[in-house]
Amino acid sequence: MLLIHTEEFRLRDYLWPVLCVIVLIYFGYHALNGDRGVFALLRLSRELEVAETEHAALKAENDKTERKVLLLRPDSLDLDMADEKARMLLGYVGKDELVIERH
Repeated sequence: MLLIHTEEFRLRDYLWPVLCVIVLIYFGYHALNGDRGVFALLRLSRELEVAETEHAALKAENDKTERKVLLLRPDSLDLDMADEKARMLLGYVGKDELVIERH
């Protein structure tokens, strides 16, 4: 009877450390792999870099378009720009003219 009591006492000695290790493993796993873990942070950092690159490209394209729009305003109308746009949109070309399209 004393032997069973000693084995039961040993199990009780190991119970708390084992539970603590299990809890640490659980929280450690989720700190790495969870929705707000380290790996998610790295993934979101990469996505942010890609989005910033796309934003810079779109901003450059927007600036280019705004410069073209400025040339078409009535107070600063560039006649060459207006002539070019009208010819391109309407398809007017003289007999002795050569059309070179830029993209």
